[in-house]
Amino acid sequence: MTEVLRLAAIGIIGAILAVTLQQQKKELALILTVAAGAGLLWEGSLYLQQILSDLHLMAEEAGLSGDQVKLLLKLLAISYVAEFGCEICKDAGQQSLAAKVQLGAKLMMAALAMPVFRSLLDMITGLLL
Repeated sequence: MTEVLRLAAIGIIGAILAVTLQQQKKELALILTVAAGAGLLWEGSLYLQQILSDLHLMAEEAGLSGDQVKLLLKLLAISYVAEFGCEICKDAGQQSLAAKVQLGAKLMMAALAMPVFRSLLDMITGLLL
């Protein structure tokens, strides 16, 4: 429970300070927002080891290969990093750049998922023929 309070406090304090600075020094407000976001990301990353352990255990139970788990983790990482970058662009008032970050991440994820789509297509084709 204290972890969630710490996350909320970082977010609230960062937002209040950024709004206060926004009127006088926009560039400092953006730097503060990025720093607060990085702090929040760091706090969340402290749970990464537990998440990875659980994912590996579930993958073993489901009979997934190491490559499949690695692909899943890459897709998750792209998603989270792109979301973080997109929100920073939006905070800076750059909605167009935010959209490009999202599009680039979607293209990367689609490219990484192509072998899975190929396997699925081969499986379906094999069942039909």
